[in-house]
This record gives sequence, C-alpha cells and structure tokens, in this order.
Amino acid sequence: MSPDIGFPQPKIIKCNNHSVPCKNQWAACWSPRVSCIVYGKILEKSHFPGDSPKVYLEHHIPFTDRSNSNYNLTPHSTPNLLTPCTGCDLHDSFYVGDVRPKCIISYLSNFTITLHVNIHKKDNNRFNNIFIVHKSDSELRADTFRDFKIRTDPLFRNRLLTSQSNTPRLYIPSNTNHRLVNSLLLPNDIFNEFYILINNLASFTNLEFYTDGSLKFDNDNPRMGFGWIFTSDTSSIIEFSGATTQWPSSTRAEIMAVLTCLIVCPPNSLINIFTDSQCTIDTFTSLSNYKLTPRRKQKINNIILWQAIQQIIAELNLQVQFTKVKAHSGVEYNDKADKLAKDGCDSNRIISISPKGVKAQKGYITFNNDTIIDRNIRKTLKIPINFRNIERQISLKPLQTLKSFTFTHIINWEYSQLWINHNPFQKATSESYSKHVGWCIKCSNYALPTLDVLNRNFLDILNGYDACFLCSSAIESNEHFWICPKSIDILKSVFRNHEQKF
Repeated sequence: MSPDIGFPQPKIIKCNNHSVPCKNQWAACWSPRVSCIVYGKILEKSHFPGDSPKVYLEHHIPFTDRSNSNYNLTPHSTPNLLTPCTGCDLHDSFYVGDVRPKCIISYLSNFTITLHVNIHKKDNNRFNNIFIVHKSDSELRADTFRDFKIRTDPLFRNRLLTSQSNTPRLYIPSNTNHRLVNSLLLPNDIFNEFYILINNLASFTNLEFYTDGSLKFDNDNPRMGFGWIFTSDTSSIIEFSGATTQWPSSTRAEIMAVLTCLIVCPPNSLINIFTDSQCTIDTFTSLSNYKLTPRRKQKINNIILWQAIQQIIAELNLQVQFTKVKAHSGVEYNDKADKLAKDGCDSNRIISISPKGVKAQKGYITFNNDTIIDRNIRKTLKIPINFRNIERQISLKPLQTLKSFTFTHIINWEYSQLWINHNPFQKATSESYSKHVGWCIKCSNYALPTLDVLNRNFLDILNGYDACFLCSSAIESNEHFWICPKSIDILKSVFRNHEQKF
C-alpha cells in the first residue's frame, strides 16, 4: 500500500461499456518513455469491464512567454504555461473520439495526479490556447516522479514507509482545503495564513469553535469584523479574526466567521459551532432541511456566502451542528470571540468571497461596477431604480424648480411617496382612488390644469382670462398655486386640523 502523500487523482468512474466525456479537468503524470512530466487536459474517462480505469488526455507542452521581461526567473517562480501539442511520438493512434486535438495520450487513472489550471490572462486579455498551472513545473515534476516511483518501485516504497514509521505521525492537509481557499477567498495575499490554519487543524476530527460577528459605524462608514476561536484543544490557542465589506450587518459578519472556520477544517470531521446569532442558526437549518428552488434561494440575504458554506461542507464531507449561546452572558470563549470580532472591525485584513468560485451561484449582478448584490435582487434594485426614475423626471425642463427644491432638501420625497400612496378610501381600487392618485401626481409634477395651461391649450374658450381665482392679483400657474397667500391660508388650516386630529 502506497503512503498517503496527498496527491489528488482523477475520480474513477463506475465500470461500464461507455467512456465519459470531461470538461475543465487536467492531469499530469511521469512518463518513463521520455523521462519527463506529461501534461494533458482530460477529454474522456473509461472503465471498461476487465480493464483498468483510464483517462484520455489532450497533450499540452510547456510554453515560454518571451514577451515577459521577467522570463529569466528561477524555475520555482517561472509561470507554468501550457499550450496544445501539435503532434509527437506520444500520440495514441487508437483513440476514437474528438478529432480536433492533434495529440491524444492515454494513461491509467491511478498513475496521474489532478491539476488546477486556468486560461492564461495578461493585461486583461485572454489567450485561449495558453493555460497557466497553479503550481510550478519543477514542483510538479518532483511530485509526478515520486508518485511514479511509489507505484512502480517496491524498494523505493519500502524505504519511504520505513522512514515514515521512524518519524512522528505527520498529518498532511487535504488538497481540497487548499483548492477551496484558492477558489472562494479574496484577496490572494491571505492564502498563506489559511494554509497555516489548515496545517494546525489537520490532526483533529472533532472540532469546536466559538464564532462571532460585529458591526461598527465610524462616521457613517460601517465596518464589519468577525472572529473565531478553536476550543477542542485548549493547550494550543488557534484563533482568527478579520474584516469584510459590502452589505453591512452583524449577521453577515457572523456568517463570514462560520465560513472561514469551516474552510480550514479537515475532511470528514464533526464540527460544533457555538454562536449567539439565532438568525445564523435559523438560516442554516432552513437551507439544510428544506429543498428550496434556485429562485427562492436568491431571495435569501447573503445567499452567496451561504452557498459557499454549503459547498465547503459538501466537498469536505463535514457534519456541522450549531449550539446557541446567550450573548454577553459571561461565557469565556464567547466573550473572546466577541473581542476578536470587534478587533476585526479595525483590521486592514479585509476578506471577501469570490462568487465565481461558488458552484451553485450561476450568476450575479454587480451594481456600480463594484458592489455584488447579495440580497433579494428585486427589493434591492427597487431603491436605485426609483432614484433613477425620479432623477430623470425632475430633470425635465418644466420641473427645474422641483429639482432645485430637491437638491436643497426642501422636498422630502420619502414622505411625498407616502402621501401619493395613501388611500383615503375603503376600497383598494376604485375610480375615486384613481382620480386621487392622479391629482397627487399632477401636484408633484407641476401638471395641474391651471389657467395659464388652459389659456395655452384653449385660448378661444377662456379669452385670455388667467387671473388667480383666489387672490385675483397674479396669473394662476402651478408655481403660483403653492405660493398664493390665499392657498397658504387654506393649507395652514388643513394642517392644523390634521395636527389636532392625530
């Protein structure tokens, strides 16, 4: 049995009579034929009866970017770029399938290791035929050669097993944790800190955490902090705190605390999280116990964070339970987590989630090119859309006075909206209510049928009569209607009556 060296391998499919096509999966192996590493993009997997599981790869070869002024770097720091092979001696002529690739190779699944590969981007330009591997060529050559020697050389394998038996047990972190950190968390410079936490927790199978989130308003600039403390082993203090941004709420900060502690847990572990946030517990229970449609899920606040948590739990095969703790009740570790969260509010270590790494999140909307809407989209967009509509409305030339009053805060549009939506009638819909709403809108838009408007439209009927019916001292217009002394007296009387009534 080969020692566990932590190299991930392609998932083996069930035995059947058909090959299975694959997308966006990469692998590498050591080829004794050329005494070097071989890279490839997995096209198909097969596991025919009586045969070993195989993978069919589109062969890729290293590519050197000569346009980069820093291409003469050390082997470890040189970007590991790949490009499709146009044909070589490794080509498997017996492959029957996609004819577009020029060079196809086949290997046993157990003799390959999986890779994390993306399309190469440079200066915001995509190069469709150039790919970048998230590990250096020198490291992968060593990994594939070691994997090959373990599987083919019994003497090498025995020496390795002997050396491991004479040393303390080394718990090797799961590659899944690293992949989740790389795909879900931002920015990249916080990865190493999470790698250290993963190493420190790798030997545990039952883990307890106290988590907390905090929201702080500093000169109308809200900041969210979160923190957690690991309590399964009190002899070693393992704790973490940080800050996050966008959609400030204490619940969102609490969710980030839960997410960051789960992402460093070893696979197949039992997790117990102590928290004072009942909202977090209720939402987690609802998402875990009830089958919600994607549409219903998108109405849940912070759904991107919750789907990231579900992805972490599924890929690490975690069993998670929550325990409610009363806030500020003197529980030692809960108070420590609270302090970590408050310290996180002032931290410059701002951590966020990349929605592109959340598999269940098929799409998202960005507002103002920098804010991802992680709320009920309809309710959230209603506010800026209403502001946009009213800004367009008051920008019309006849409403310049309203625009001036709006910018000088003479008009309170929040109360104006309540006034327009108020229904003084018993029925929800009626002719009287429609006329009432129409009159309110005309009042707010300077569109009342005053005499100046009627004279403009029906000159022959009014014969130029445009004097105000109330004061008879000025031309009746929408502007004059609200500053006429007689109108003001009537409005004051109405306001006094309502003040006494309510």
